[in-house]
Amino acid sequence: MLLCPSFFDIMGVTVLILHLAINCSLATLVVIIFFILYVAKDARRPLFLDVCADNMNKDERATAMSVNSMFTTVFMVILVPFFGYVADQFSTATLRLAS
Repeated sequence: MLLCPSFFDIMGVTVLILHLAINCSLATLVVIIFFILYVAKDARRPLFLDVCADNMNKDERATAMSVNSMFTTVFMVILVPFFGYVADQFSTATLRLAS
């Protein structure tokens, strides 16, 4: 049975390649991989919105998008200071392994 890789599998492999490129000091490859990661991440949202628009009415869609935005903001408020603390106390290499 042929398995189609999911979006998260591709993102995970890309992050691993990014980690190796950073450790090997391959700056050009790091920039290219960051570009690929952000394009892939940002391409996912319009697809998600299109599926939501097809399957939800207007009020449900607005509520779902608001809850999604709120949770994203809350997680960032919690995690970004923690990651900054880890990077300050230990190193950015430790931070890359932790995240």
